[in-house]
Amino acid sequence: MHVRTLLAGGAALLAATTLSGGAVMAADGADDSAQVQALTIQGPYARAAALIGPGADVQLYKQVELAHRVAPGTYCVEVHPDILLERAAIAVTPTDDGSGVPVIARVAAPATVLADNPCPTPEHSIAVTITEPDGTPRDSGFYVAIP
Repeated sequence: MHVRTLLAGGAALLAATTLSGGAVMAADGADDSAQVQALTIQGPYARAAALIGPGADVQLYKQVELAHRVAPGTYCVEVHPDILLERAAIAVTPTDDGSGVPVIARVAAPATVLADNPCPTPEHSIAVTITEPDGTPRDSGFYVAIP
């Protein structure tokens, strides 16, 4: 699978290496959001980090409040209010779903920079868009990290 990642803030960071340890989440599924209910992961070099599933289920996390799937391939990840996103270097890396279809992840944070803001709390949200190379939205899991 070919994966390309675009970063906000210009810092190169592979989010997958930031996420170590483990916790499992239960997604509510009804509104495509997942409340964070498990123990935090060990991520000593990350202020916030998470593994988000294709349905916005938070599978691993540190300082992430919840995630929403707002449209096909579009997600909002809400971080703890103590995390300032204005100057954060945010990394997002799509997970491999085994389909062999390449995907591209784009991030905009804080979500207030978006003209059409999909996130309910933009000052504490990271907006993530996952697409195929031709721009077709695609649901995919992803890692997100804020060092």
